[in-house]
Parts: sequence; structure tokens; C-alpha cells
Amino acid sequence: ASASTYKSEIKEMFFLDTRIQMDEAVQEADTAHLGSLWQLEAAGAFQAATILLGQQTWYGTSADSSGFSGIRSQLSNTVAAGGTTNSTSAYLVWMDEQHGVRFDVGNDGQFAISAPLRQQVTDPNDSSKSLFAYVGNLKAWIGLNQGSNLASWAVTGVSASYPMTDKLGSQLLAKIPVARRSNLRWFLNRSAQSYLNQARSAINPGITTYSAAYALQPAGADGRPAFAPLPDSCVGYPITLTDSVLDTETNSN
Repeated sequence: ASASTYKSEIKEMFFLDTRIQMDEAVQEADTAHLGSLWQLEAAGAFQAATILLGQQTWYGTSADSSGFSGIRSQLSNTVAAGGTTNSTSAYLVWMDEQHGVRFDVGNDGQFAISAPLRQQVTDPNDSSKSLFAYVGNLKAWIGLNQGSNLASWAVTGVSASYPMTDKLGSQLLAKIPVARRSNLRWFLNRSAQSYLNQARSAINPGITTYSAAYALQPAGADGRPAFAPLPDSCVGYPITLTDSVLDTETNSN
């Protein structure tokens, strides 16, 4: 008989605390109920929190030293496109529910919005003055869990001169065990998606550095020159577009 081997680890969750502050003059000048105005403020706070979480997801403590480690520091393997400074990466993540990459949220997945509390605060436009405002916060306990050391990969050093291509995607996929190839998903920013689109097109690809690694490919199956449609997948796996992946990464080639 044989059995799987499990490793016991303690995974930390980190406290997300987004301040909400609304000048009481806003409430006094609006005919809406305080609760509905507070909901609008809370929606803005939630958007700000998700932007922060997006940066933390990829760059970890480089984005915020008080948060969890990011995917970039836990990559299983990479393929270098060739760019270095001011480049980006195309991340390929295993989304398996048990052993892949996932968020864990404490308190039964709760994102809590506190009730508005009227209090005196410092005027944000003049620190020598004060005003009354409704104050509260959005709070949650969040951690990023990568359940296996084989759960995330990337094509690094992607830039206009060294674009993301299907060939690079295929080279990365070759490094991934077959058992990890279900439920994979790419995460690219707008630049990387644009470079992939241009690399798939037979006209005006915009590639300034040419080598065999960046050989042009026709857009259509019949080989006719055309501009390829906007990529929504690469080597058979779907692409999720995100602004959380930056164009200012420093990658090695």
C-alpha cells in the first residue's frame, strides 16, 4: 500500500484595514439617507482594497511589507522572453481548489463595513484645522495560499522588443507536469496582451528585435496575412486581463 505525503504548515492571514471618512457637510448637503451615502463610500473603499490586493497578489511584500508573500516570489519555473528593466510578465497559475493558488479569508469569508461614527478629525486640506466627519473602515483577514510548490509559473521579461508569443507560452507549458495542466489560467496586463496580439499578426507586428525566437506567424489557419483578434487564450488556456501586473518589473534574461 502507498499513501500521499502531506506537509503541515502554518499560513498567516493579514489584516486588511481600509479607512472610510466622509465629511458631515456631504451628508448635510445631500437629501439621501446617511446609510445610502455610507454605502457609496464603502464601495469606493472596497475598490481601493481590491486594487491593493491585486498588487499584493503578484508582488507580495514588495507591494506592501505588512502583507502576505506574492506569487512572484513563489514561482515554480520561468521562461525568459529577454527583457530586463521596465518589462512585464505573463503569469500562468494553477487554480486547483485544494493544492493550487487561492485566497483564504478569515471570519468565514467576511468583509465587514463598520457603522459610521461621527467624530472630530483633522482637515485633510489643512492640518492646523479640524472638522466633523463620519468615520469607519472596511476590514477583513486575508491570506494567499499556494498549496503546492508546483502551482505558478511565468514568462518573464516581456516588452515591446521581447514580446509575449505562443512559442514562449509553449516553452513554459513544457515545464509543467501533466498532472498540473488542468485548470490553468494566464494573467496578463494590457501591454503583454497587445504584444501577443501583434506577434500573432502577419502585418505590422511591432517587433523591433528579431530572432528565431520571435518568428512571425500568420493570424489565420489558412495562412492569409491578417491582424489577429485580441487574444483570449494562449496554448489552450484562458487569459485573464489585469492591471495589477506592472510594466515596471525588473527581470533577468
